[in-house]
Amino acid sequence: MSVDPPNPLNFIGTKLTKNVLITGATGFLCSQLARRFLDDGCRVWGLTRNKARAQLLFGKDPLWTPIYQDVCDILELDVKFDYIIHGASPASPQLYQNFPVDVIKPNTLGTFRMLEYASVHKPTKFMFISSAAVYGDKLKEACDEHTPGAGNPLELRSCYEESKRLGENLTISYGHQFDIDTVILRPYHVYGPGMALGDGRVISDFVENAVNNQSIVIRGDGLTTRTLLFIDDFIDGALKALSEGKRGEAYNIGNPKVELSTLEMATIIGEIYKLDIQINAPKKEGYLPSPIDKMPINVARLMGLGWEPKVDFPAGIVKTIEYARSLHAMLADRV
Repeated sequence: MSVDPPNPLNFIGTKLTKNVLITGATGFLCSQLARRFLDDGCRVWGLTRNKARAQLLFGKDPLWTPIYQDVCDILELDVKFDYIIHGASPASPQLYQNFPVDVIKPNTLGTFRMLEYASVHKPTKFMFISSAAVYGDKLKEACDEHTPGAGNPLELRSCYEESKRLGENLTISYGHQFDIDTVILRPYHVYGPGMALGDGRVISDFVENAVNNQSIVIRGDGLTTRTLLFIDDFIDGALKALSEGKRGEAYNIGNPKVELSTLEMATIIGEIYKLDIQINAPKKEGYLPSPIDKMPINVARLMGLGWEPKVDFPAGIVKTIEYARSLHAMLADRV
């Protein structure tokens, strides 16, 4: 007798009657979360400014309700959501130099708007998708969730980490003052089908190189290391934290089993797709590079809930590149 694999949402007990609000719903992480909820029969309200992408991803799904507005504006709804997931946040390093205020606002004012709504409508759980960037310079260590961050607020690049820190404290403070069950997620580097290409993050740039059959370009010596988490593992971990995470706590999420140097990443991609590697290429104009050259992680708390990442890098990167290639070909056919 065959047995269907367990549905990762079963432990949440989702049924058609569950209502979910997701901000940043057309972004990489949150669009994948929205799709998982929709596939499980939940009603999803997706807040986004990108109407074209929302229609492309979800337009014909009867359980999908788009909300076209900026997350920093007041949410004029009167719906009691079971889950509110606030993930609207521009994360591209290319934005840090030219548009730092645009990076800060969704993580601060946007978080305030969503928590104001939650304080009135009282969801079962409010999740703030933060970032491992809150650890700042401490990222060189395997930080646990109570490691205090350390960074320089006078640097433009700090617009992201500092605003995420304030977003976290807003989440904890609203939870305490207004009796909201909150949980915080701190992703390390997540990749997979649907990610933005060429946005200055190393894996994003490598995928773009592969899609265009170009040499894999390393803008440095290739010794910087990163841990890489495939999107499916991220979704499973996010849902585990949403359903079983302790109130008022934060959870690191990443894959400690996949820690690779940029040269190792490039070599794997180059060998699979028969591409050359270019090392020590010039830095991109307008890009503020990370000073962190090594980023070990500690995900013991989330793994203590029963979550474990499963996808290795070669399998994940092939799925990512093949999806991006198929999308690239489809868009080319429309021109």
